[in-house]
Amino acid sequence: MIHEVELAHEYDADLGEGPIWDDQKQELIWLDVTQGKILFFSPDQGVQTEFQLDRQVGSLALTENFNLWLALRDGFAHYEHESRSVTSFNKVINSPDIRFNDGAVDARGRFLAGTMGYNPEPHTGALYTFTPNSGYKVLVPQVGVSNGICWNSDSTSMYFVDSLTQSIQVYDYNLDSGDVSNPRTLIHFQAKDGIPDGLTIDREGSLWVAMWGGSQILKINSAGFIEDSIQLPVTKVTSMTFGGVDLKDLYITTARYQLSASELSTQPLAGSLFRVRTEVPGFSENRMK
Repeated sequence: MIHEVELAHEYDADLGEGPIWDDQKQELIWLDVTQGKILFFSPDQGVQTEFQLDRQVGSLALTENFNLWLALRDGFAHYEHESRSVTSFNKVINSPDIRFNDGAVDARGRFLAGTMGYNPEPHTGALYTFTPNSGYKVLVPQVGVSNGICWNSDSTSMYFVDSLTQSIQVYDYNLDSGDVSNPRTLIHFQAKDGIPDGLTIDREGSLWVAMWGGSQILKINSAGFIEDSIQLPVTKVTSMTFGGVDLKDLYITTARYQLSASELSTQPLAGSLFRVRTEVPGFSENRMK
């Protein structure tokens, strides 16, 4: 299928990531990971505002009272929207070589977020689960680069990307306990496709995965076969989420990270936010309690 890719917002994010759609505010919230910025984009107004953090940030989660939880470089923190203040909650990482990366909230309000090395190596990261009441625990140990996370419609399966494995894994998910079991590979990607990064799912159960270095989003069916692709005018495609009033607008984040001057001259929109209209909607974001 031929998709019309629209420039939603021109921006020079070094490492644009972690988009989530606030369906109550009709606002996209995304990140510039390496620059430590939370970015608030209003499509209706075409306006973006920024909040500068004091350290790098890997992912964020909506709450029921319009605030945010953050997986900062080294641990979890709370962002209070009205006062625009950040309160650290749990420090998790003590090594300067490791940072938090992608995250997502399950249907019971748990915040799952994983880690990776600045110089990624197998088994040096982990996937954590966090709640303000219970703190954090390791859910999946020995991860290389923890990336996209999502669930099927009844939360019986969790899909997870460890980018160093070049694959999407699927786990049985126990929503009551938040535990995972029975890991298996849904799809293994070829090097020419790019490296799997961010992940989301639509209401028909198809997965959408951003391919870092591959200039594309791939659509994967529940059997693990590639159904479709969306070609982007930049190489480093990082993540995406469904937004808009009907949740059919796929917002796509990208990066300029480590692109040479020559590469930037051929892809000047690297780091910008893109949008594609889809036929099937996604799901509203789960919120932390």
